[in-house]
Amino acid sequence: MALIQCPECGADISDKATECPKCGCPVESSAKTGTTKKKVFSTKVMILILAFLFIVVAGIGIYKLINRPDNSGLYNGFNWGMTYDEVIKKLPEESIVTQKQDSITTMILDYEEKEGIDALTSYNIGEGLLKSITLYITNGEDSSYTDESLIDEYTQHLDELYGKHEEELISSVWITEKSRIELSYLLDGLFALKYEDITRMEE
Repeated sequence: MALIQCPECGADISDKATECPKCGCPVESSAKTGTTKKKVFSTKVMILILAFLFIVVAGIGIYKLINRPDNSGLYNGFNWGMTYDEVIKKLPEESIVTQKQDSITTMILDYEEKEGIDALTSYNIGEGLLKSITLYITNGEDSSYTDESLIDEYTQHLDELYGKHEEELISSVWITEKSRIELSYLLDGLFALKYEDITRMEE
């Protein structure tokens, strides 16, 4: 048997008593009220904890969704199926070397801010839509890279993005959600990096 205090006179009384034997104050309702308040408080705490956990789980899910790796295999945000005009709009005007109906060629010096590394890039349009992009990357005399170290750097970067490459005769190949990517050593100081649309091949 537990003792509680009378809310009126403060006397110790049994928790089973319905009224205080000293002053006659009813105690059953006040004890029930205390129990009810505890239940309400416990329920509110539980709701707050569940709401907090929901927010944490939702936040983690959104973070992972936003920061998930891009497995598409697209080059610099150029989507397959872009029209000629859409491709032109995305290219810096000063980098454009030639414009033909079925291709656009650009030249970028110090490609990706690598001194002495230049890239001649060909955007190939077939049936009015972008179907492949080929970068001819040159390793100039003023570069601090050897051919081997440069190819190794690109291979490692692409492996990190798209998984371990497949070895072919003179090239490394990655198959992604939307692209076939091929890195080929052509000759001293020159290699090619080709991105090719595989979405229309599957249709």
